[in-house]
Amino acid sequence: MENNFYQNIQKLGTLTSLYVDNQQTLFAKEDLKAFLISEKASETSSYYTLLGEAGAGKTMFVKQFCKANSRINSLYVKLPSACTRKAVAQSILFELEDPNYLRTGATSHNMMARTKHWLQKKNIGLIFLDEAQQLIESKNEKVIYDTSEWLKDAVSDWGIPVVFVGLPKFIDVITSNDQFSRRRWGHTEFPEAIWENMTDRKEWCSFLHEVEGGLPFPTESNLSSPAIAHAILQATGGMRGIAIQLIIRAAKFSLSDGEFSLSVRKFSRAYQDLSLGVQNPFSGLREKAVA
Repeated sequence: MENNFYQNIQKLGTLTSLYVDNQQTLFAKEDLKAFLISEKASETSSYYTLLGEAGAGKTMFVKQFCKANSRINSLYVKLPSACTRKAVAQSILFELEDPNYLRTGATSHNMMARTKHWLQKKNIGLIFLDEAQQLIESKNEKVIYDTSEWLKDAVSDWGIPVVFVGLPKFIDVITSNDQFSRRRWGHTEFPEAIWENMTDRKEWCSFLHEVEGGLPFPTESNLSSPAIAHAILQATGGMRGIAIQLIIRAAKFSLSDGEFSLSVRKFSRAYQDLSLGVQNPFSGLREKAVA
């Protein structure tokens, strides 16, 4: 019985890598491919932006894109918090397996030169810089402008298509510098799902139906039913990543209590446990809305 419990917990863990396309991800896939084709024929280097709030599914999309397009030989780099120019180079060099990526005493200029060397050595065809907003934690306009100048030079120097992935506030870097702004080839925004938008509603319910298939319960939880799907959207702001966290937390509670499906009570408890907000959208639901 105990082994079965842990097997079910393990199955829940696979939900964190669940990927389901929607209209925005389909557009982004095609637009990124067009971006790469354009860059091959261009004499100047450009960049692309994928922006959206936390939990919108940006990182999952990028990893899926890299996996599905392995021939491009993409490099995925997650930037650290309070990221400096030198830290960008170190993060890239680490992913490129440079044994001396933490070498002390190296100047920012030298590290950028080494970065270019390793990018060429590894034959990288596309760079994804995730958590790009870490580059502009400062609200100082001069710092933001200097950062945009440095990024413009880096994109030009590397000669490799770059995709900046992050929160919407990264747009401040772009708007602060006309020259850097003109280098942007394209952009995709990953917005939250809106229940009143029928396309969003249909895609949200389809997403929850796929999640349902990954749950370790013998009885259906009917996550895509209108009542529970709407409540999950309200609880998570329409963010798929947060929805996955909520469902996993609720499922853990249900498994611990030996239940055969997800219950409204467990959703309500998970909502409070994750501190998602003050007004609990599950408090007014009846169990029949789920079961």
